[in-house]
Amino acid sequence: MYKTFKKLRYFVIKYKIVTYFSLIALTFSNFKLRQDNKDLFTLVTSLKIEVQHLIQENYNVKDNLIIYNRNFESFPLPTWQKLKRGDKYISQYVNPCFMDDFGHLFDYDRFGYIGKTDEEIYPPKIAERIKKSDVRVAKTGKQEIRRESYFNHKGELKRLRVLKWRQIQYKDTLIYGMILKTKF
Repeated sequence: MYKTFKKLRYFVIKYKIVTYFSLIALTFSNFKLRQDNKDLFTLVTSLKIEVQHLIQENYNVKDNLIIYNRNFESFPLPTWQKLKRGDKYISQYVNPCFMDDFGHLFDYDRFGYIGKTDEEIYPPKIAERIKKSDVRVAKTGKQEIRRESYFNHKGELKRLRVLKWRQIQYKDTLIYGMILKTKF
């Protein structure tokens, strides 16, 4: 048995079988990994293209919301529109006057405001009051004039008189709002 082992050892060392076997295994493994990398690169590239397409489509939808509400573009009072989805009220539109007065709350990015809820923009207490008012207007359908507050660009709390009304369109509930008077 010792002689057999010695001959086998001599044969393995002489012909470098372990080395060649290892090289063949590593070559095969490397080839397989390259193929996996190519597949992964193709997948990532297609996902990037799809994400860019979705970003552009999202921008186009927001732009269309502004075009749809073009009647309010030159309106002299701050005006907005929200869409009711479940128990959330999602901002869909703000006019330029609103941007001038309240844009500091979202870095004057009109498209950044569209698609957000009040909870994402305002402090919790203010957002809760706004939501209660939106719920009341959505359920009753009656116009409501109420007092609300917000923080100006200096961080000071300011009082507002707000008119809200509901419009149902294509089975969607839209809540409109307009600032009637600001107390400074």
